[in-house]
Amino acid sequence: MKYIKITITAFVATLCLTMFNVTAANTSGQIGYLGKTIKAWGSETKIDTQVKERYSQQGAKKTDAIDNLSGDGRALKGKVTNSTWQDLPINKVVKWSEALTYYPAEYSHYIKATKVTMSTVAYYGWWYWDTDL
Repeated sequence: MKYIKITITAFVATLCLTMFNVTAANTSGQIGYLGKTIKAWGSETKIDTQVKERYSQQGAKKTDAIDNLSGDGRALKGKVTNSTWQDLPINKVVKWSEALTYYPAEYSHYIKATKVTMSTVAYYGWWYWDTDL
């Protein structure tokens, strides 16, 4: 009986921990992020890397960004490989330069907080890496 209780407790603990894990939805050239942790101190966080197969412009949309310490909303900047940092306003698609992100290749998506604080940020949003915008 003791081993069954330990096993059930371990299972419940694992289930609870997976509820706080980052989830992502990848659908045909776009990927969504739910609660992806962005590093503290304004450090850039590599969100993802994908191989782009089509000629199309890339972009991103922030649906929310929550400070994990205070619960307040946070301003973020984003970029993809070789592009410049751009502000990510809430619920607006930001497009990166076609000259730098249009061609098929491997690209990485980066996010950082604009304000330097000691807390991390939960990021909710989309990266459109291989789809028509």
